[in-house]
Amino acid sequence: MPGTLVVGASGALGPAAVELARTGRTVIAVGRSAQRLADLACVQPRIRQVPTDYTDLQRLADDLPPGPYEAALLHCPHAPLSARELLAERTHGPVVELLTSAAADPGLVGADLNLADLPTVGTVRVLLGWADGPRWHTPNELSQAALAALADGQDRILGRVRPWDERP
Repeated sequence: MPGTLVVGASGALGPAAVELARTGRTVIAVGRSAQRLADLACVQPRIRQVPTDYTDLQRLADDLPPGPYEAALLHCPHAPLSARELLAERTHGPVVELLTSAAADPGLVGADLNLADLPTVGTVRVLLGWADGPRWHTPNELSQAALAALADGQDRILGRVRPWDERP
């Protein structure tokens, strides 16, 4: 298999891409910023850069190596469902999908949140809440949560998603 797919590597999952490469994995790093991907590859030569716009299904399909990937970390909240499905279909191992806090909106899911009910193309969900302050989480914090979910295969919430009126 060609390696571990990390979508969002030029942003939120950049630290995860570096950590995976540091541990010996080949990382297919997908992101919109070619310069940020190049910076990651300078730090870790096991990172293969795929600068592309994951919101454009045709461009993503053309630019992405065919796979199959051994695992995937997906942080592409603005990608259409068809693009996220393409990424999951090319992965034969666990797919960790990071979902923004909007997925926990009580107006959409009700007051009682069940992670298993959230729509995802992944096999493991990481729901991104907020930290005390309140503030949004850093790329390091997001990456740590994604890597933990990849390691143990467990759904999780990073931070808090309730009470909703405290959302930053």
